[in-house]
Amino acid sequence: MAQRTVHMLFAVLLADRTGVRDTDWFYTGSLLPDAYADPAERKTSHFMRTDPSGSRVYFDFRAFEREYAGKIREDGLYLGYYMHLVEDAFYRHYLYYEKDFLNRLPARRLDILHHDYRVLNAFIAEKYPLPGELRLPEGFEKEELNRVTGFDTGRLIRDYRDDLACPEEGEAELLTPRMLEEFADRYLDAAAEELRAVRSGKPLLRAEDYAWDAK
Repeated sequence: MAQRTVHMLFAVLLADRTGVRDTDWFYTGSLLPDAYADPAERKTSHFMRTDPSGSRVYFDFRAFEREYAGKIREDGLYLGYYMHLVEDAFYRHYLYYEKDFLNRLPARRLDILHHDYRVLNAFIAEKYPLPGELRLPEGFEKEELNRVTGFDTGRLIRDYRDDLACPEEGEAELLTPRMLEEFADRYLDAAAEELRAVRSGKPLLRAEDYAWDAK
């Protein structure tokens, strides 16, 4: 799944491109699926499903749309949440199938991945006009979205601040700035098209089209 700064970058670019007005809510929603309070709830917050054969897994953003369709059309918080799930579907497909990422990552070398995340955070924060902090709009605790799972919004705000404040020098080994820009070039238009479509009540994408092999 994409890291927080990638989701925020897409949120900023999509808000500008599609005229999203309640940007504080939209930005919060765009990061919220990664703010689960219990790590065991990661699949729940991302609406992860397995197909009937048990062999394929996907982010079921259409299930989220069916449950919150009215909210998505009216409220940036729910629109942002939906777009996060769509972006994760795009990102996973890009890494798994276009870049063969899993076969390029040495076994158990998550330190490489974490280093690349920090380097990429620094690149994004320097090149793009991201908000300096995440502002949680008043009244979030009353939102229906809290039915999905428990969210640790305080940690989310701190983690996003740390993403911007703790850059790492050096070169990324696998997740490079060039890959990020290629991903944005390839998928930003599709994300904007889906945002407009779901906001009008007529989503275009099928979640199952972005499934990956269960392992």
